[in-house]
Amino acid sequence: AFGSIDEVYKALKKKSKKIAPALALRLLEGEEDAKFSRELARIRHDAPIEFSIDDAAWNGMKPNGKVRELFTKFGFASLLRRLETPAEEKKKPKSDEKPDIPLIGERGGKVHVCDEKFVAGPATAKIVSRGKEWYAYDAKSAIKRLRNAGIEASGIVFDVLLAAYVAGQFSRDFSYRAIAAREIGDANAPPDRLFDVARALEKKLAVGRLRFVFESIEMPLAPILADMEERGIMIDKQFLKALARDVDTRIEGLTEAVYKSAGEKFNIASPKQLSRVLFEKLGLTTRGLRKTAKGGAVSTRESELEKLRASHPIVDEILSYREAAKLKSTYIDVLPKLADKKTGRVHTTFNQTGTSTGRLSSNNPNLQNIPILSETGREIRKAFVASPGFTLASFDYSQIELRVAAHMARDAKMIAA
Repeated sequence: AFGSIDEVYKALKKKSKKIAPALALRLLEGEEDAKFSRELARIRHDAPIEFSIDDAAWNGMKPNGKVRELFTKFGFASLLRRLETPAEEKKKPKSDEKPDIPLIGERGGKVHVCDEKFVAGPATAKIVSRGKEWYAYDAKSAIKRLRNAGIEASGIVFDVLLAAYVAGQFSRDFSYRAIAAREIGDANAPPDRLFDVARALEKKLAVGRLRFVFESIEMPLAPILADMEERGIMIDKQFLKALARDVDTRIEGLTEAVYKSAGEKFNIASPKQLSRVLFEKLGLTTRGLRKTAKGGAVSTRESELEKLRASHPIVDEILSYREAAKLKSTYIDVLPKLADKKTGRVHTTFNQTGTSTGRLSSNNPNLQNIPILSETGREIRKAFVASPGFTLASFDYSQIELRVAAHMARDAKMIAA
């Protein structure tokens, strides 16, 4: 109606009747913020930048060493793949290759691959001894494998895996092959080059406080996590059996409720059949819903069904059915099978290099992802119990990222909050 912020405020000062009194009051109170927001959003034409279209012309690129070095430095993985020659493509590992096996070696000496053959051999006991400084790739796994052979590893002072994680903020691939490719330019480097890779990483750790983080936080944590993984956590199998029966009954009830709402029986787990029932038979709106990448059908994923909650009772029933079925198949049925038969304890794997934020992740099973908001999720958590004479304690950071951001920004209001 007015064309610009300035014209709006001119009209307000003339007490224009086009603007309702309540809105006029809010606009006048926020005049300073409105004009400041406009200034922040405005594209500055007077910025001191010298620019020439001719100088920016693209003349092609030769995939030389400098380009590879730059892409590697900034973690441009997809661009690096585009530089690969047919010969390099052939050398790439297949997706079904065995995962990295931990390595260990005395500083400057021979590097050993900690596979089953190594830990079972008679020479193993001589390899790791006190008073020596050992370098490793994946120290935590090496510690566990050596323990399985009856050897207590001590004196591991440098872990190439953890050093690459601390120093490589642009990367998500911490396989030995990927680290060797980044640090010494050789994706097929044999284990014996562990010390060459380590030397390259030691230079990177010299920047800022990286060495402190590596030596004071990450390295001391590796043996602690090895202890945690070996100890595991006790679960109550009988409790889970009873819970499985309860959830089965709930799933049966929800299945019947869905059938009744749909007016027919169908495979609730089939996206195609569910889509037909919801959008063809019941005629629920498809406006604003995403379509699947393959086939262009209307998506029935959870995020899309959430948008339809108010439109029909069947949507709530389907979401409840899915949650119960997922919790049962992911946790209730699986946890008892994962428990050690002798001790009754579940042994998850903690990953120090799995997140970009520095947090731990866990898998086989993922014990950090059990829902707490739903009733069934809270029940599953009751299955984790303390050994006799012990108590389970729970500790959690409160909004740790926001606290760090407030501290770094030195923002008074954010710090107060």
